[in-house]
Amino acid sequence: MTLGKFMLKIAAAVTFVMCASAASATAITIAFSGTLTSSLGSLNAGDAFSGSYTFDPTVAGSGTSSQAVFDDLLSASLTIGTFTATVGPGVGLAEIQQDHAVGGEDRYGLVARNPVGSSQIGGLDITSFGFRLDDFTETTIADALTLLTTPSLADFSPATFLIFFGQPTDTDFQVVTGAFSTLTVTTVPEPATWALVVLSLAALGFVRARRSV
Repeated sequence: MTLGKFMLKIAAAVTFVMCASAASATAITIAFSGTLTSSLGSLNAGDAFSGSYTFDPTVAGSGTSSQAVFDDLLSASLTIGTFTATVGPGVGLAEIQQDHAVGGEDRYGLVARNPVGSSQIGGLDITSFGFRLDDFTETTIADALTLLTTPSLADFSPATFLIFFGQPTDTDFQVVTGAFSTLTVTTVPEPATWALVVLSLAALGFVRARRSV
């Protein structure tokens, strides 16, 4: 077997593995943006917020077909002006919650716990952030244990963003609210997938270079 044919076989094998890997182990990132509807410290109603969260769609949820929790968050971030907060990576730091036909509605929510904030707001540390999407038609989530990987604002109303400062048991506990403008779903190939892509392209490039000599 010539070196060129050998490299072609490697490229074909890598491409096959890459496709299988991308299909089974691709993380999903969802970006969001909106406007604050309440104020605290340097955060004012009308300020724009943006952020994203990344999760593993292959992680199974726990709970029932009516209420389920997915501890599959890989990371989450939030930006409001010069203020930033980040979560992860880690275990049990963030989660997606889903309800079906509970209290007359379907619900999809993000809970990003223990974020690291760039500064205090109103003398308080950020303790969590996230959102709640409500569907009173009960048609968006058929089974709470089946993770909704492509949530759309068109399927939910209302859609409320929440930022918590301080501890709920403290008298100075504060909640800042916001309204969504966008919720955009993207897929992010994992590092291993990118490595396979590079290896495949390198193999093909080598073969073409050999043929041109």
